[in-house]
Amino acid sequence: MKRLFFNVIAVFLMLAGGTLLVAGIMDGQGPSMLLGAGLAFLAGSIALLMQLGYFSERTGNVLGILFVVSAMVLAYRSYRVHRSANTQVNELRAPERNEHGG
Repeated sequence: MKRLFFNVIAVFLMLAGGTLLVAGIMDGQGPSMLLGAGLAFLAGSIALLMQLGYFSERTGNVLGILFVVSAMVLAYRSYRVHRSANTQVNELRAPERNEHGG
């Protein structure tokens, strides 16, 4: 039962990552988003191969830590890009008024 649970999680990661990758390419998303989606797909693939016995547990743990760190870096970069984009949009929408009120 435990093995089935991990297989379902691995397949879910592969499907989610693949779907996000295709949708991101079609929408013209940035490289950070595409890399994150690709990492999710790759993580699911590695997890499934681990369940099938192609990788040792130690190798799987090292790859898992690498994927988590990569995902955190990509999420931070995406946050910074969207935050600066929102700031620019807000500056365009509400320009500062000068001292004469106009």
